[in-house]
Amino acid sequence: MTIPEPRQLDLDWAEKRWQDPLTGTDVVCLSPNRKMHFRNNYYSLNMMTWDGRYVVFLGHDDIRDGVGVGNRSMWARDMITGEVRELGPFPEVPESLVPFIRSTNDAGHWAVARYSHRVNAWDMSDPDAWTIIQYDIDTSGQRRIVPSQPIGGRPYFPNFSADERHLYVQQKEKFQRAESMDAEAFRQMIAHEPGPQQMLRIDLETGEVELAHENVRHDGVFNLEHPMPHPVHSNIFFSGARILDFDTGEWLDHLDDPAYPRWHGQGHIHWAQGGKRFYSHQWPSPNVHCISRVDLETGENRWWAGMPHTGFSQHCHISPDESFLVGDGYEFDRNTLPPEIRTELQARIDDGRADPVWCEFYLRDDLTNGGEVIWKYELPEESVLDDPKYWRDYDHMYEAYRHENARLLDADVIQNPDKLVRATPVCTFRTMLRSPQMLGYRLESNAHVTPDSRWAVFQSSSEDNLYEVWAARVPGAVDSE
Repeated sequence: MTIPEPRQLDLDWAEKRWQDPLTGTDVVCLSPNRKMHFRNNYYSLNMMTWDGRYVVFLGHDDIRDGVGVGNRSMWARDMITGEVRELGPFPEVPESLVPFIRSTNDAGHWAVARYSHRVNAWDMSDPDAWTIIQYDIDTSGQRRIVPSQPIGGRPYFPNFSADERHLYVQQKEKFQRAESMDAEAFRQMIAHEPGPQQMLRIDLETGEVELAHENVRHDGVFNLEHPMPHPVHSNIFFSGARILDFDTGEWLDHLDDPAYPRWHGQGHIHWAQGGKRFYSHQWPSPNVHCISRVDLETGENRWWAGMPHTGFSQHCHISPDESFLVGDGYEFDRNTLPPEIRTELQARIDDGRADPVWCEFYLRDDLTNGGEVIWKYELPEESVLDDPKYWRDYDHMYEAYRHENARLLDADVIQNPDKLVRATPVCTFRTMLRSPQMLGYRLESNAHVTPDSRWAVFQSSSEDNLYEVWAARVPGAVDSE
């Protein structure tokens, strides 16, 4: 597939535009100026066409139990002209699936094609037989794809193959158990007894369903993560800890090769646009987040550590030109969470009005972070983690994840600031945490980067607690000529 040359985006049509009070950078509201909620999708699912033309949103009237309810619909906006298009209705969530949709942040059920102007979304009206609605942005037409076998069991994160012929989705038999677990039980389940997990491939022309990969646990790791098809080669896809060539059955990840000891295979992964490298967020120490970069052609795996307690994010997303990554911060900082919200969160855990796993992360997570900030990450030429001493006890570091003896990085990284990830704030965002509608439910801002590598796009909210999608000019991002 040939990657299109995107146009430079100025977004000067935006109805709302301001300068961020923290950094002074330009920030605009991308989502339509309507009295309703607009959501972006998950950080690893495409939300913009790669020619830079369209950005897509999920709209809904209201929120109940952390899920968008009322009239739900798909919307697109022309990023060149600002034109808004309503693409069509998006079916409501059945009552039995509300806990599942809530736990996946209502952002993991639709994706935008990279090359054409199409959107695929799950219709879950029948909880035991999900179907696919494909929206055409250019014509506002729709068609329905019925899989050749019933798709139920809570599939999620639908992702296009590079040629846009197939959709990859995953199913985890025990995932629904997370809906009633506390945080520690959830961690134990995913680490030791995740149950059957499958990656399915659905033909978008015929509806034929194939088993692309069935999970094989590696060193006790719950490794069937979000589907990440290669952005250029349609036969290659990421299945958590493994990269598979579907046509040949060959593993491309060097996971079993002792010459590549640094590839742990976990973390939030994102392909670079050309597909030669992928980037991942890693957490070998409670206080230090790391970014790893794997070169698929050479097998080289380098890690960069961040400054302790600085620039933490849920995910990181590499810009198309690979000059920087963006991190989506957190919807909270446990050290600054107001006491009244802490009290209310605990009450909602106790009486079942909240997602227990996510709430306990708010209240008890041992991470300290900067809260509601979108971050820019730049990787220096040298990394403090290039020193081979860090890899003698690599597995031990991850086995001791969040334990006291996992803090071996902290002292060294502080002494080498020029060899650390350069984390600088792009802008602040407005959390929905303080809204009674979302208090106690999963919240992620899911930052993306526009195709011209100039703007960070992320979830935020208006002052009257409506979800919005914002874009911030990334400081230092280079204009195209």
